[in-house]
Amino acid sequence: MKVLQDFLVISIQLGILMILWNKFSLGEENSFIKNLIIIIVAAMVYSITGLYYENNYIFYFISVIFLVKFIYNQSLIKTSLEFVVFICVNIIFEMLILIFMRLMGITYFNNFTFNLSCTLTEFILIMFICKFVLNKERLYDFKLHSGIAIYFIVNLAFCIGACKLVWKYEENLIMDNLYLVVIGLLVIVGVNLYLYNYISKVSEKKKILEVQNKYNNILKDMMNDVRRQQHEFKNYINTINGIIDVSSTDTVKDKLKNYIGHIRNLNKDIEDIVYIDNTIIKAIIYNKLCESEKMKINFTFNISNSLLEDKINDYEISHILSNLLDNAFEEVSKDDKSDKNVSINIFAEKNKSIIEVKNICKNIQTNTINNIFKLGFSTKKDKNRGYGLYNVKKIVEVNNGSIKVYLENDYIVFRIEFNN
Repeated sequence: MKVLQDFLVISIQLGILMILWNKFSLGEENSFIKNLIIIIVAAMVYSITGLYYENNYIFYFISVIFLVKFIYNQSLIKTSLEFVVFICVNIIFEMLILIFMRLMGITYFNNFTFNLSCTLTEFILIMFICKFVLNKERLYDFKLHSGIAIYFIVNLAFCIGACKLVWKYEENLIMDNLYLVVIGLLVIVGVNLYLYNYISKVSEKKKILEVQNKYNNILKDMMNDVRRQQHEFKNYINTINGIIDVSSTDTVKDKLKNYIGHIRNLNKDIEDIVYIDNTIIKAIIYNKLCESEKMKINFTFNISNSLLEDKINDYEISHILSNLLDNAFEEVSKDDKSDKNVSINIFAEKNKSIIEVKNICKNIQTNTINNIFKLGFSTKKDKNRGYGLYNVKKIVEVNNGSIKVYLENDYIVFRIEFNN
């Protein structure tokens, strides 16, 4: 009988947790079946382990974290951070309901009926708040910084563990100090979230500065190239005057057309790069253009402005573009290929911002396509390879984008999409 009672109460508590999780982070439509699986499995773990272990919350917490991680395909650190935050929120709501009942003159009893009543009250309250008060589709999504997150996971997990242990062995201590406990938890959670957000922003700014410093020299080279071409343009004008002076009237027109066409081709790529707004994208494209001339690669680009800046940070743009283009250049440089074609396009399509990188890639195996984003997978024999595309996929998914790879004629295409 106790197993069924525990199963019922913990299932409702899990329902509360999943409502909060979906509202604030997961935000996935048609997630009822997924949430139901998590609730049933985790509730069974809690109920069964409760027969053998007093502190069965440990098994329950671990099961919830891993179920959400695998069913929603999230990273373990992100899932753990969100879990400890929402468990803290859940505990605070439980305490507030106990305070309300005390104000109403209802005496607390640690039995199934009272616990079920409190849990159902909290469930209805959370449903009402999420449905009618917090009416946005998704309110917040954690911007994950793994190294920083671990400290806050441990900190909040310690607070949760302390609350659970005190409640289990000295519940009167909490009941006698409900107001202080609620205020303390609110302060702890609030301070932790504020510090996490603040440190994350500082970390991001540091990374952005590092990327900008990295590409400063490339931008200086590009500006020197522009100045050099401006100087050469004067020479071109003198050459045109010379052609007019020495050529007959019949041939001067054709010669001038050919010569001006040559000048336009020399200047077109640099002019296109100059008109790219984003400094990092500008530097990467220029750097790859210089590489393509040395490696005899036909590199083309078409960049629409102001599409990525509000989706991902500069250091993330650098990581994505550098990895995709480096891989493309390496691939077309294999085996002295005659068709060394690489292209990158950044454009808008159907309310989406698209990054598309493609290159010639003949005779690629299906197994390679299927495993290309897996950690450690690489077609190269060198050690310490197979992390670039894995990290690209992580960055894209953390920023709520999608990435796919497919074959198109003799080209391999990497397509990244972000919702506008």
